[in-house]
Amino acid sequence: MVRKAIIFDLYGTLIYGGLGASAEKLSKVLDVPIEKWNTQKKSLLLIKETGNLEDSVKVVCNYLKIKDKKKINALLQYITKDIDGARPYIGTLLALEILKDRYKLAVLSNISTPYKTPFDRLDLRKYFSTIFFSCERRILKPQKEAFLTVIKELGVLPEEALMVGDDYNNDYQGALGAGLDARWIDRGEHKYGKLTFLKDVKKINSFRELLI
Repeated sequence: MVRKAIIFDLYGTLIYGGLGASAEKLSKVLDVPIEKWNTQKKSLLLIKETGNLEDSVKVVCNYLKIKDKKKINALLQYITKDIDGARPYIGTLLALEILKDRYKLAVLSNISTPYKTPFDRLDLRKYFSTIFFSCERRILKPQKEAFLTVIKELGVLPEEALMVGDDYNNDYQGALGAGLDARWIDRGEHKYGKLTFLKDVKKINSFRELLI
């Protein structure tokens, strides 16, 4: 089957945050157990619009019952620096410029409202026919519906689409489960170690491999 479309994850794939914010780092900023944060972050932030950054921080702190203004301000400053410092990985813009003339392109991301800002600031929207942010669509990867919605909007069949992402479960396995082809992008920054137990994973190390 001829490939007609490529779907990209956003953070960790096309761009990276200025501080590399993670659940672990955010829980340390707030001084709360990471388990408590992870339990509700999806329903709190990733499948609903929360307004601006201040609104999102308020949602999180209200849920965690944090009233200490120093902690609230620390979280606000931390996320602001992370968002403001977001940059595309080396080679991203050139690859997108070339690929948009060869394929239909889409972005599919589990993302909270404030983290959409760099997408437009970096002028990435112009490359994509379909944009799927979980906070807008209220569906998360690796749910099959997320992938099938994107390919329907692109007007292609599952086997005609390739998913590229840095998250093995959400991007790689999720795409395969929906009938798409997939590539796991490994820049050496991932959380899965050497993946020695995943011998059959199709992976790439940079976008140059998509241009061949």
